[in-house]
Amino acid sequence: MSENYHLTYSAENQQWTVKKEGGSRPSDQFESHSKALKRARELARNNSVNLILHDEDGKITGTETAEDLESTVMSRLADKAEGAIKTVTGALKR
Repeated sequence: MSENYHLTYSAENQQWTVKKEGGSRPSDQFESHSKALKRARELARNNSVNLILHDEDGKITGTETAEDLESTVMSRLADKAEGAIKTVTGALKR
């Protein structure tokens, strides 16, 4: 079974760290929490594993399952497609 990814904060480096469970080195590091979260979600989704979220003190604050991550992507794609259809339909009505 594949290992989960963790999003943690490194006070020493003052960066958010994306790390694969059991890995010795971070997969990626970011100053911005939002950029780190985006990358962590991408890695977890692409590897069909869970994402474990930690706060700045290391406490686990949540888990995003592989299924949750995939459905979020599909929902965003559906929203974009719907928006594109509305744009085209509106342009054709003019």
